[in-house]
Amino acid sequence: MRFVVESRSCMCNDQWLKRKQREKVVSYTLRKMLAADRFPEIHFTSTGITKKAALQYDVRGDLTIRGMTRPTFIQVAAKQIGEERLEFDGEAIVRMKDYGMEPPTSVLGFAGTKNKMRLRFLFWAERVKVDVLAAS
Repeated sequence: MRFVVESRSCMCNDQWLKRKQREKVVSYTLRKMLAADRFPEIHFTSTGITKKAALQYDVRGDLTIRGMTRPTFIQVAAKQIGEERLEFDGEAIVRMKDYGMEPPTSVLGFAGTKNKMRLRFLFWAERVKVDVLAAS
C-alpha cells in the first residue's frame, strides 16, 4: 500500500476548541509545523501488514513528513461498501520532533502540547473493470 496526502488538506476536528481557535491551529500547522509551501505532500509506503482481527490491520511502513522519513505503523480498519468499494479508516500516532516539528505552545493560546500528533486518514478503493482487449 502506498498513498500520498496533500499537506494542505490537514484539518483540526477538536470540538473542544472554538471555530476561531481551530482555524488558528490549522494555520499554524500548515505554516510552521508542516511547512506546506515547501513540503506539499505527506507520503506513506507500507513494508508489511499484520491482520489483527476481522478487517483490522497493523500496517508497518515509512512515513515522510517535511522531507523526513521515519518508520511507523498505522492501524487500519477496512469496511466493505457495496459490491465494488472498500473503505479504509486509518490512524497513526507520531512524535512531532521525529519530523522536525516543534509542538505548539503558548503561541496558540494553550499552556502546551505534547510531542504526539494523531494522523487520521479515510480513503476508498473501487474495483475497476479492465477491458482485456484495451489492455493488450
